[in-house]
Amino acid sequence: MKEEFMEALKKYGEKFGSERARAMQKMFDERKQKVMEDNEFVLQWLPVRKRDVTMETLLQKTYDELIVEMEKAIRAQGSQR
Repeated sequence: MKEEFMEALKKYGEKFGSERARAMQKMFDERKQKVMEDNEFVLQWLPVRKRDVTMETLLQKTYDELIVEMEKAIRAQGSQR
């Protein structure tokens, strides 16, 4: 899912510029930090490998939401032309 997010972010950046892409990346980073804080107690007891897998699972919804948002913006921009 991370790869899909990065690909969508790349396309978004190509369409809207690096500033908006950085803003989207910042939004992801903020949401990731919140997920980490909300699940800190559980994550701290997991081995590193398991922690990484668990974090990716917890971030699925965040990835999905931001990918959908970027794809909608790209489609809307394309339909305006």
